Amino acid sequence: MKKLTVLALAALFAVGASAQDIFKQAKKIKDAAALEQLINANIGTMPDQEKAQCYELLVKLHNQKVVKEVGTMTENSLNQQMKKAEVPYDTVGLYNAAYAALAAGVECDKYDQLPNMKGKVAPKFRKSLGELLFPMRNHILNAGIYYNEKNDAANVLKYFTVFVDSKDYPMFEGVAPELQEQVNKPVTQIAYYTAAYAAQLDKGADVVNKYCAIAEQDPQYAKDAQNVRTNYAAKGLKTHEDSVAYAQKLQATYEADPTNIQTFQTLAQMLLGLNEAEKFFGICQKRIDAMPSDHIAYYFRGQIRCLLHMYQEALPDLEKADELKPNDAGINAFIGQCWMGRAEEAENRAAGKSGIIPAAAKSQIKPVWEKALEYLNKSKSLDTDGSNERNYKSKISQINYHLENDYKGV
Repeated sequence: MKKLTVLALAALFAVGASAQDIFKQAKKIKDAAALEQLINANIGTMPDQEKAQCYELLVKLHNQKVVKEVGTMTENSLNQQMKKAEVPYDTVGLYNAAYAALAAGVECDKYDQLPNMKGKVAPKFRKSLGELLFPMRNHILNAGIYYNEKNDAANVLKYFTVFVDSKDYPMFEGVAPELQEQVNKPVTQIAYYTAAYAAQLDKGADVVNKYCAIAEQDPQYAKDAQNVRTNYAAKGLKTHEDSVAYAQKLQATYEADPTNIQTFQTLAQMLLGLNEAEKFFGICQKRIDAMPSDHIAYYFRGQIRCLLHMYQEALPDLEKADELKPNDAGINAFIGQCWMGRAEEAENRAAGKSGIIPAAAKSQIKPVWEKALEYLNKSKSLDTDGSNERNYKSKISQINYHLENDYKGV
């Protein structure tokens, strides 16, 4: 007769088990997957204390795998020092076991804290669970880093979520404060990455905001986390009313910190999308007041004023941006466009109702066209990767044609 596998044996146990003897059967199982199968098959029939006992056994089985792989890693460290060959070990198996051990520990603690048959709460496992499982958090953190290096977003989120959440597991309340402080040092940083991956995988605003809120407690990650929250919220806007309400919330955030570039850019896009140009100009001024040596707000405001044909107002902004950030292809392109717009306006005034530009007027307007061409050509020379081409290429051709044909001899 063929031997029954451990899994098949567990299945037989699961079918025939009664509430009184499940724990006895569970103690005989030496395989974590088989024990978990037994527990899942009988969870509805067991008393709470027996559930806690079974999950505590499951924690120990998963821990055996962790201990085995950690032992191999320690052995390899010694082998490296002694220049011996390394022994293969199961990295993924270690991480899976650590994750499963923590999950089983949570279940054990949950049932362990419930009243027993006599109505009394008499927990048996919290202290031992805390001592055994707290070191697992380092493995969970390492797992997240491991999968981050492999660009496996789903597993990064899986492990980082547990690392952050486990900071507040009740079973760890008795762990020495100095040890907790040491392991919890990267929690706010990992919370930021958790929020970022949750946003990337579209896990919902509640999840994203939960981890953003934790990351925002750390000054080093507060702005980045706020940007994740802001950008994710913008994805869910469906109606005009949604956009207006979101812009109002965003403006309050921006008012509190006009130096946050991501909030500024997102709010600027929102206001322009809502045709609120004056409000956009206002937030630009707030950023200028807060950061007078930063070119961004000058450039943004000058760019939009140029596109709105407000050339007279746009030029001082763009020239200030050019002063603060010289040799920028984009800034030079828009300065050129402003001079081009002023030349066109001058032509329209000079032509009047007749549509004919007097020669004397042309002699005054030609230098304006040439100034526009100067900045557009400079933009072209600065635009080494061609990313700004749309802002100067056709305009250079247009001006050259105009000067060659309409200003010939002027």
